[in-house]
Amino acid sequence: MQATPIDPRDQTHEVDDPSYRVFFWDSPSSSDEWELTEADLNEVLAWIDQHSKQRPHSLWATIRTDDNVTTSAYVASIHPRRALCGRHGPLRHVRSGIA
Repeated sequence: MQATPIDPRDQTHEVDDPSYRVFFWDSPSSSDEWELTEADLNEVLAWIDQHSKQRPHSLWATIRTDDNVTTSAYVASIHPRRALCGRHGPLRHVRSGIA
């Protein structure tokens, strides 16, 4: 991890209420997908714990713009292939273009 000081004045937009998308992985190619709204990150993480049924998961913060463009940003997950094979580890590859 690298920590770098920032100038917060370079921020052009702020979203106070992102939605979150959760993917519960049943296999490396099969998932159960959910969108959570009106919740903060701690509530989302608690919901994942309550509903995961011990399945590995991917978590994304999702923002919709006024022109109906959806952007998702990777937050956290367990890689489904590793978890389903019994080797838990963080997902390192972020797939772009996932809505």
